[in-house]
Amino acid sequence: MVLEYEYSKYKLPQKDDRAYPVRKAEVDHALSAAEVKELQSLFFSIDYKDNELVVVAATFFGESRSGYWKRQKPELGIYAVPKELLATIKSLLDTHQILTGIAQWIKRIESASNVVRDIPRARLVYFKDGGLFVKDEKNNQVKLP
Repeated sequence: MVLEYEYSKYKLPQKDDRAYPVRKAEVDHALSAAEVKELQSLFFSIDYKDNELVVVAATFFGESRSGYWKRQKPELGIYAVPKELLATIKSLLDTHQILTGIAQWIKRIESASNVVRDIPRARLVYFKDGGLFVKDEKNNQVKLP
């Protein structure tokens, strides 16, 4: 079964000093290996509004809404990084199997109980001081599965 989701990619200008650290095919491979069946969208964007350099963001907006319930699917964003950091970030993503961990986290959300799915969840992978770190929706540093 092929995973279907919305896809968008901000096209970076040729002379831009940023580049995307992963390709869509790499993301698709990680999602397929984790057997993810639910994804709302995959998008590539220029920047994440945060004090840190966010590289990957997986978000789940929660199914409990003010007085009603609505089925939700996670979203996955890949963010452009400065070209001078590109090789380092790519290497760290591969070494720490970040895409695999994010895909496994999405799979866990997919099969989680309503208690877990009712509230917003997130995993933000950011680059700082030469390393990659993961934060949750409460800005706490966490580990990926």
